[in-house]
Amino acid sequence: MAKDKNFETKQQSMKLLTSFVTSMVEPLVPDYLKEELNKVKIYWIKIKIEPDNIIRLNEKVVAPDLPDSYLESHAVKNSRKDVYENIEILNDFPANLNPLKDFYFFVIFALCSYDNGRLSKGYISDLSEDYFTNGIFYKLLNTNTLTAMYVNHYLVFNAFPTDTLFIALSAEQYEKNDSNAQIMFLDCSESFDLVYEFDKKYEFFEKNLRTIRKLMEITKGSGLTLLAVKDDDNIWSIVGTAEATKANSTIKFEGKLNWSFMEGEKVKFQFYKGRYILNLGDGKEEYETEIKNVHSKYQDIVRKLVDILKKQKHGTAAIISAKKPLEKEIERLCNMNKGIRIKDYNFLNSKTDQNYMYQIGMTNIDGAVFIDQHGVCHAIGVIVDGKTLV
Repeated sequence: MAKDKNFETKQQSMKLLTSFVTSMVEPLVPDYLKEELNKVKIYWIKIKIEPDNIIRLNEKVVAPDLPDSYLESHAVKNSRKDVYENIEILNDFPANLNPLKDFYFFVIFALCSYDNGRLSKGYISDLSEDYFTNGIFYKLLNTNTLTAMYVNHYLVFNAFPTDTLFIALSAEQYEKNDSNAQIMFLDCSESFDLVYEFDKKYEFFEKNLRTIRKLMEITKGSGLTLLAVKDDDNIWSIVGTAEATKANSTIKFEGKLNWSFMEGEKVKFQFYKGRYILNLGDGKEEYETEIKNVHSKYQDIVRKLVDILKKQKHGTAAIISAKKPLEKEIERLCNMNKGIRIKDYNFLNSKTDQNYMYQIGMTNIDGAVFIDQHGVCHAIGVIVDGKTLV
């Protein structure tokens, strides 16, 4: 197959595009996936569809190993008798980066929307490093801008209310109380059971936000959620309350300017104090790599402890160690008023508190919790000074 005279230039352009998009996405990716991110490829493909409807690959750029299955999955029915060509940009992802794929495609989409669509139209033969790193693309390098653009795109594309409405709800207080509730979203075609139904529907518009914020209070601490239903015109309305489930799209409000958008059990993204945080992990927890270094006898205990500690929204610190050296370190630090010793408390005990709120309460203060290898907590609020004897 002959290459055209611009083949090498196009090949270099694709490498630059891959490098640029990866550099934009990398700061938002968990550390344990960064190496996988470097395996992502972007293909520039020219497809020729001949009168007999047989698709032939005319060129492959930076994709000598492009699987034949691509042609099968991208087959195009051609009712015309003449020949035409189609140019596409395709991304190839390692399997464990699938949760990132949607965001990565959005970055490509954002790039293609600039410069009169030169990139999306296939005008890539003359791209240079300067084209990506200066001028119109420069502001996209700011990850705050990029994540905000993605969130807005995701909500609009999937016909959800805009993020400005969610932000306004999270900022609104009711009788000096911050928002702490959730709203579950269902399409009108889905079946649902209401605990109680309102006499009228409250459309998810700015004019109704104060009423919706007031209604959020009735679900606080009840295990219920407000239910928003979308009609055929893509308008969302609050219709009543229902039992919270983990199977639907849900927005959780957890204080002033703090909310998370959930898809099933997974946090898709979070808004916290003016910044968006994307969850681009693959479901594998980053700490699993470290847990493998723990004695196999205690791995499940450590894993359960970390799962509990993760519930602390602002983050926390924990020292987990064998009991004897741990007690020695607690004595040293507490004697210097750098911690609070407590009577033995089983951190894994959830008999009286299914949500582990007692344990999370222990982590609300500055300092680390000290827990032995059996899951028993011996001290809280410990300020570690770097001279640890453990």
